[in-house]
Amino acid sequence: KRFLLSPPTLMPPKPDRPLILYSRATNVSLACMLAQEDDDKRERMIYFIIRTLLDYET
Repeated sequence: KRFLLSPPTLMPPKPDRPLILYSRATNVSLACMLAQEDDDKRERMIYFIIRTLLDYET
């Protein structure tokens, strides 16, 4: 529960590590997250965007 209530923490990218890109598109929204693994091999968020499409874009 605490995890869901806490805001996401972004980390700066490390140039020597590969990037992981997640994307999702539905009829009403677009979402994307860019991540990298940290030193403990856990995925950490670098950037994210979520957008609701307007009626004329669907």
